[in-house]
Amino acid sequence: MKSCGIVAEYNPFHNGHQYQLKEAKEKSQADVMIAVMSGSFLQRGEPAIVDKWRRATYVLNNGADIVIELPVTASVQPADLFGEKAVQLLDVMGVSSLSFGTDETTNFPYERFAERYFNAIYNEDYADIFDDKRQSYPQQMMQLQQILFPTYDWSKSQPNHQLALSYAKANHQLTCPKKLVPIHRIGSHHHDGEISHQHFASGTALRKGLKLEKPRAVMPFIPNSVWQDLQHGPYHEWTLLWTYLKYRIETSTHEELRTIYQMVEGLEYKFKQEVSAAMGFDDFIQRIKSKRYTYTRLQRLCVYVLLNITKEEIEKNNAHPYIRLLGMTEKGRLYLKEQKKEITLPIITNVTKQEGVLLATEIKASRIYQLGLNRTESLDFYQRPRLIEGK
Repeated sequence: MKSCGIVAEYNPFHNGHQYQLKEAKEKSQADVMIAVMSGSFLQRGEPAIVDKWRRATYVLNNGADIVIELPVTASVQPADLFGEKAVQLLDVMGVSSLSFGTDETTNFPYERFAERYFNAIYNEDYADIFDDKRQSYPQQMMQLQQILFPTYDWSKSQPNHQLALSYAKANHQLTCPKKLVPIHRIGSHHHDGEISHQHFASGTALRKGLKLEKPRAVMPFIPNSVWQDLQHGPYHEWTLLWTYLKYRIETSTHEELRTIYQMVEGLEYKFKQEVSAAMGFDDFIQRIKSKRYTYTRLQRLCVYVLLNITKEEIEKNNAHPYIRLLGMTEKGRLYLKEQKKEITLPIITNVTKQEGVLLATEIKASRIYQLGLNRTESLDFYQRPRLIEGK
């Protein structure tokens, strides 16, 4: 069977995601759609609005055949690392094409961009861009992009287009690159905070509507099968984890904070200095913000602190990759059976003691995510992959 891969977070799953899955399947002519999805914590450094098992069920009921988890050490990363790890997992799963949503309305040459990018980063002529410590990494990348494609208006580039570039770069590095299938987003942009389209709204606007308890404003933009469950909440956000984050910072020494992944350039002192006076998570981020670091960079760092993810833990997880199956349809199960000998990584369905060691970071992330919702159960140990029958 021919398969097409998608990288997503489904936070929450909405009509735009349903449209993308349908279009991707048609354009790729795939028999099976495989989604690699962030788990408890997301790329921008925030908790998912509902847990990964519910989100996996939503997507399986609306177009995907297999959902696998992108580990937290890969999901809470800048776009390039996020895209690289996700595309590598889809490569292991045997996809022949890779689809992604984009805000770009023209036929952007993603493959040619990736080729020029890798030629540039190994060229000393461009070294000064990345040596400029006055700029954040996104600013450095924007400068390089403007040089590589000077006729393109990068000032209008949206977050989904930047992620698409990351997928293209990751795809270019594969031994056998996949066919790229970009799907143009309809309606609102990724971070639009208000609903402004008849059928499609951004995840940002929908999360805002859900948290403000405005169901009638949200319901038309979410598939009915999803809404029947999603409407009941509870909805997660950083404010529910602020006390735990504050405790971690207050009770850690500067030396302990320094071991946290991406805690660099004395940020541990800034964290300790500002945490006591901060009135909440948003206020804390405002207090530690500087021109050098973006909000999302600092939010990701807060996730690493909350979960006590060290540099060594990242290296250990990178050295032992795996496939974590969250759910499948009957067609997806047939695909896995067909591809079993070709998939080179262990596929984890039930968490045994041995697999629990491999999944230690993920289990920790899920448990702390649950604490924010005042729940103590460890879903990773008793949840089996969802099987959607009849599909």
